[in-house]
Amino acid sequence: MRVHRKNVVGLLPFVLFMILLLFHACAGESDTGSTGSTGSIIFSIRLHSPTTEGMDRHATAINCAATGISTVEGVVLDENNSSIASGGPWACSDGSGVISGVESGSNRTLVILGKDSSGNVLYRGETTGITVIAGETNDAGTVVAEPFHLTLLIPSNGSTATNGAFAFQWGDVTQAHQTTRFRSQKTLALPQP
Repeated sequence: MRVHRKNVVGLLPFVLFMILLLFHACAGESDTGSTGSTGSIIFSIRLHSPTTEGMDRHATAINCAATGISTVEGVVLDENNSSIASGGPWACSDGSGVISGVESGSNRTLVILGKDSSGNVLYRGETTGITVIAGETNDAGTVVAEPFHLTLLIPSNGSTATNGAFAFQWGDVTQAHQTTRFRSQKTLALPQP
């Protein structure tokens, strides 16, 4: 009997070590600073609209009826301009939104799209340099959206474009500081009007 009990006592430190190792590994996975942890971004929206000719432009509250905006959607981009979270649609009258499940980190960009009832983008705004702390609701402040008028030139509505066989243009955006090009390698089927 004593020999058997001695072997069990000899295994006790090993078993305790394994239990401590398991607890340590589980605690590391729940650490809020680890990769894959998420937080939320809260923001409000204002529109950039002209006042009178010759005067500076200013941000105003959203007049949903006058602008034609019915919903607002948001997309969060990481430091490589890859989409990592999205939210909405929110009613235009809300004037704000919260996007959850945003991967923690710095240099996040929030892009806001004001859409009409058909889903056409009428206004676009963004704010950059957002830091998202895991487990927290991070305030991105007020995003100022500009009128955004995209016009499809080639092909006509209802057609299918492949391998870059399409063209579009958009109206001038005041105070634009950067242009980003997107190129798709996928087939784009355009909806019928």
